[in-house]
Amino acid sequence: MTDQASGLKSDVDNVRAVETFLEAVQDGDFDTAAGLMADDFVWQNVGYFTLRGRDRIIKLFGLYGIALCPNDVSRLDTSP
Repeated sequence: MTDQASGLKSDVDNVRAVETFLEAVQDGDFDTAAGLMADDFVWQNVGYFTLRGRDRIIKLFGLYGIALCPNDVSRLDTSP
């Protein structure tokens, strides 16, 4: 039972991390977003090209801003 509970906590933490990341990007808070990304982060968004690497992605977010980001974070499906 404890293993299931710890797995649930981990899932909740992961969802919170994703939501925090997407909200930070949407708000233009790229320092927070970068702090939540691994060095080898991959950004895939339907209709756009795939971006690889935290530093490159943050640089492009800074140049193009919200154009690379979802319009409404609240509509994202964060289910496992």
